[in-house]
Amino acid sequence: MNSPRFFEYVFRVPFHQVDGAGVLFFAHLFTHAHDAYERFMQNLDSSLDRLLRESRYALPIVHAAADYRLPLRHGMEVRVHMGVDRLGDTSFTTAYDFIGPGGEHYAHLELVHCCTQRDAHRKTPVPIELRKQLQPYVHNKP
Repeated sequence: MNSPRFFEYVFRVPFHQVDGAGVLFFAHLFTHAHDAYERFMQNLDSSLDRLLRESRYALPIVHAAADYRLPLRHGMEVRVHMGVDRLGDTSFTTAYDFIGPGGEHYAHLELVHCCTQRDAHRKTPVPIELRKQLQPYVHNKP
């Protein structure tokens, strides 16, 4: 069985995001996930700035969850493996695994994006073009 395709984003834990113990403040995990998402969308040729300017739909986050397994410390290089856990009719779930320098799994985060009509703020189907771009990154969950 082929392993699912994922997008990789790499960052180093900056000093201004750690607490007094030198550990990444928990909320910044979401910042790094969103940075990975923005790069992912650019990679798909669906840049968020273009989407905000030109699109008739929006992709607001309607649910967020995180599991913290090990502390991310100042100066660590962290790889974020991002994929799509679920691709529904009007929403999709992005998943982020935060991997340390030795391959340790530090955290897992999931964000649910709902596709909405920009002016009416009502659910709408995920556009076919975006669906095709996301499909290679969908993880087949049992």
